[in-house]
Amino acid sequence: MYNIIFALSAQLFGKLLFSDNYTQNTIDSSKWSQIEVSNPYNGELQYYTNSSANAFINNNSLYIRALKQQYGSKNYTSAKLTTQNTKLFKYGKFDITAKLPIGLGIWPAFWLFSPDRADLLYSEIDFMEAVGAVPNKVWFSVHSNYGTADKKEHHTAGTQIEDINRQFHTYSVHWTPEYIKGLVDEIVYFQLNKKDIEKQYWHFDQEMFLILNLAVGGSWGGYAGICTDCFPQEIVVKSVNVYEYVGVKGLKMGGKIAIGVVVGILVVTGVIVAAVIYVKHTNRNTKQYVQKQKMITVTKNSNFI
Repeated sequence: MYNIIFALSAQLFGKLLFSDNYTQNTIDSSKWSQIEVSNPYNGELQYYTNSSANAFINNNSLYIRALKQQYGSKNYTSAKLTTQNTKLFKYGKFDITAKLPIGLGIWPAFWLFSPDRADLLYSEIDFMEAVGAVPNKVWFSVHSNYGTADKKEHHTAGTQIEDINRQFHTYSVHWTPEYIKGLVDEIVYFQLNKKDIEKQYWHFDQEMFLILNLAVGGSWGGYAGICTDCFPQEIVVKSVNVYEYVGVKGLKMGGKIAIGVVVGILVVTGVIVAAVIYVKHTNRNTKQYVQKQKMITVTKNSNFI
């Protein structure tokens, strides 16, 4: 006979911290700022405007639209929406359900960024990037600096998805004090653990803000050229939801049983709870059975393509 101890443990993402399902007629300024940027990063060719031609609500969805039109010194316009002035986050589960464009030279992105890039201790989590030159593929990346601009840490992974421009998919990040995971439709394809990188490069314990943008061209987006007859291009966002990170909690129960080991998975109101069972002999010789998680391979300083 064995004495069996049940240990229930959960990686919990709790209450909804931030949500937009775009049921209103205009972009909610209490949640989003549509910022104007005349000279964007990475050699991009668009002018980010605050015009409703580039970002608007239609049919319960947010449209971020890139247009081929002269504006200032640029030949393209687009939009960039952020929560920098409305909501900062520290850890959590971020889900964005969207359709993505696939035109050559188009570069959509959903990402988290630290408020102050100037101190060179910034952090960046790109939990969805795609480039039109590689249709139906998305990438997840994290970036950080230490001390000077040339001391950089990059980790990235990509995954194939069918019909990203015709079907809604959910792009997610699970950001915790110990790891960062990237997912598409709840399937993990990226994981970076805090313990696996040098301490000085882990800057992911500070507040960050959320960004949604659609770039044209640039060092990565435009590396294979830009289509001339495929505009307008657009991201269609169905929903944005952010859930609070509340940590790991546990519960133990005891009892006698003659069966060896049982490992179960419970799903309770959207929170996955892993039931890991430890079997203990009555003569105090202990065997411990631990559920192991398959690790996702992440390349360091790798080529994106």
